[in-house]
Amino acid sequence: MGHPDTPAKKVLDFPGESIKVLRFNPFVAWEAYGDWERARNYQLVIGTHAQGAAENECGIMRLYDVPNLMGDLVQKKEFKKLGKIVDIVYKERKKIN
Repeated sequence: MGHPDTPAKKVLDFPGESIKVLRFNPFVAWEAYGDWERARNYQLVIGTHAQGAAENECGIMRLYDVPNLMGDLVQKKEFKKLGKIVDIVYKERKKIN
């Protein structure tokens, strides 16, 4: 949206899967967040269903880091054999150094 003259390009492909959830985690500006929490603002969350899999094992959730919302996507985590995905809500624990 910030670069309307730059054409879109394909960056992800999920053959044999259908996408059910695709989003970034929005944050509100007036809350105080730690650096590790703010970094999640640049994570793309994708939930898919594997076609032909049993309904109780068809869900796949992937988290991608998207540096500065312009760089290459880097897969951070993947969870397979989840149930049928309707929405994704998750909580990461605070990292202890």
